[in-house]
Amino acid sequence: GGSNAAALRPFLTDKNAAYRAAAALAFGSVQDKAAVPALAPLLADKSPAVRRAAAFALGQTGDSLAVPALTARLGQPEANAPARRATYEALGRCVSRRQVAGLWQAPAAGPDSATANGRAWALYRAALRGLGTAEVVGQAAALLARSGPALAPARAGASAALARVRGQDSALARVARPVLLKGLATDPSYYVRVNCASALGRIATRPGVLGALLSATTDADFRVRVAALRALPITRPATSPEERRGSYLEAALSKALALCSIRVQEIVLQPQASAQEALTGAEWFLRTSLDTARNSSSVRRGYAGQLQDIARQVPYFRARATVLQAALRQMPSAGRPMLADTIRSRYQRTTNQYEKAALLTALSEDPAQFNFLAKEATLTTGPPVVPGAALAALVALRENKRFPAARQADFTAALHRALAGGAEL
Repeated sequence: GGSNAAALRPFLTDKNAAYRAAAALAFGSVQDKAAVPALAPLLADKSPAVRRAAAFALGQTGDSLAVPALTARLGQPEANAPARRATYEALGRCVSRRQVAGLWQAPAAGPDSATANGRAWALYRAALRGLGTAEVVGQAAALLARSGPALAPARAGASAALARVRGQDSALARVARPVLLKGLATDPSYYVRVNCASALGRIATRPGVLGALLSATTDADFRVRVAALRALPITRPATSPEERRGSYLEAALSKALALCSIRVQEIVLQPQASAQEALTGAEWFLRTSLDTARNSSSVRRGYAGQLQDIARQVPYFRARATVLQAALRQMPSAGRPMLADTIRSRYQRTTNQYEKAALLTALSEDPAQFNFLAKEATLTTGPPVVPGAALAALVALRENKRFPAARQADFTAALHRALAGGAEL
């Protein structure tokens, strides 16, 4: 509160640098905008730790009134790299939409690498706040294109900004696609490659992108492989005006989804794949929806059957249950009872309580499983993960568009019983 801030204020001018730094950091926790005038002079403190703490605290306020002081400080020499970066990040936290161009237009003193590294992370902070513009994309792309070990932090910050900027997919495709493709394929930092994969996922139907993402699913680092899997397209995109001239795009994307399906299936079934990779691949099947208007019931049933075949071979129980859930989601109503019986049979056989929970989640795709899930949600013996998963599945079932409105009262009663631990209320 205000009294705490008042008690802290004298320590900002204490003779002991450790006290000044601690007070600045404390103001960062308080996030008091009224402290901006008192914190700003500490940007030029003789102690690097104090300068860094003051910059952090100003960034925490998120106040655009701190922008002039931060910008002025960047125009002055700074020997301490962490303090310089903290000042840039604070600027990214404080600029308004009208001021965002100052992140790259403000004059900067010091070596080019320090400026590039700092600006990249300032762009990242601005992107996190929803201040991404086409110019931000262009600036981040230019920084990502910089090479050399000294500029590794710049590439890291720039890639993080591009992965998190929103509403600028057109600019990503037009300006950043070449450097994102290069970064995904060649940057020595796994962190940069992960961010490049995430950014490319938003423009996955653009030329060259899908092939790069599929290639990245074989990256040496499993974190990149998982990011590439998550970035694979899952549906046909909305058609832009320039793409409405013919059906080629639709045919190409249908082929793209088929290519993704083949690769994901390979990963899910690979004995050497990690559990996280297998689960991410399984989630791709779950998120990918078939267009019921384009695909007949027999096609959907065949696809669900193929998923069921895959599930039988998956070595990890969470991934297996997720593939079964995808199969149940895609299966037409006539084939759903048999598939649900298969899932319930596996549920009864397994002694792994976490697998039981995952299988209950899979059953949430079928409204006909209401009674079974309601019964399991009232279990009072054994680990709570099973009745907890059954309760969550009931709630998910209620949100299913196929859930019959006539069973709303039954759902409410089942929910009350589950929350009461099986007792009638």
